[in-house]
Amino acid sequence: MVTADMQTGTSVLSTEGIQVVSLLAVPGAELVEIILEEGAFIGKHSMPMDVVFYVKKGACTITVGDDTQLIPSGTAVLSPAGIPKSIGHAEGITAEVLVIKVLQHTGGK
Repeated sequence: MVTADMQTGTSVLSTEGIQVVSLLAVPGAELVEIILEEGAFIGKHSMPMDVVFYVKKGACTITVGDDTQLIPSGTAVLSPAGIPKSIGHAEGITAEVLVIKVLQHTGGK
């Protein structure tokens, strides 16, 4: 069993209005937290793995492909591998988003 303290992590990016913290990284998967201040935006990019965004606090505008939606807290979004995605802070409180990157399927259920 691998566990992670969700209160601590390794900062992997800190730039104006955006902080990315790695919470857990194991072969095949990674869990990071993105903290977005008002007006912060991570532009369109694609990744070679499926990504799940879970909005933990606040709200974000998430684009997957050509579909853009305002995502409130308590909501998860699946972004398939190879599809361009972006995420931006919506008005209001600081947004906190958990991002699960599934690098490879290991056969678990």
